[in-house]
Amino acid sequence: LEMMEETEQRATATYRRVLERYPGNGKVLKVYGRFLEFVRNEPGTAAKYYEEALKQGTSESLLAMTAGQPGGEALAAAAGPIDEKNDGLVIINAQGIILMVNAPAQSIFGYDKGELEGKNVSVLMPPPFSTNHNSFLERFVQSGVPHIA
Repeated sequence: LEMMEETEQRATATYRRVLERYPGNGKVLKVYGRFLEFVRNEPGTAAKYYEEALKQGTSESLLAMTAGQPGGEALAAAAGPIDEKNDGLVIINAQGIILMVNAPAQSIFGYDKGELEGKNVSVLMPPPFSTNHNSFLERFVQSGVPHIA
């Protein structure tokens, strides 16, 4: 455990040095966001880096930024063709924390840019769905079986 903590600290220091040198590099910002989300378990902070990566440009779409993450292939297959300029997209992590929101989704739900990132996706749902969603999500993460309410 101690060795893992030391490795995490070294990785954090390395990312910070790289970000100091290349603060506007969208790909570096995206990779650091993934590190924050999946290694350090800081989804709110990760969302800020994902948002900045989109601003700086990664030459990737919002969906492409999530590629390679668990469930990415299933998402692409289930979603079918998506027009990111017109279709609202909300990307969450396994705990239901909103990581990224595109402009159409912000418009649909009536939020300004940056207001939703870091919040639980249940804020977008009416009761009783909002009160039960975290348990639905937890069951899905554990079983892999989706349940539509």
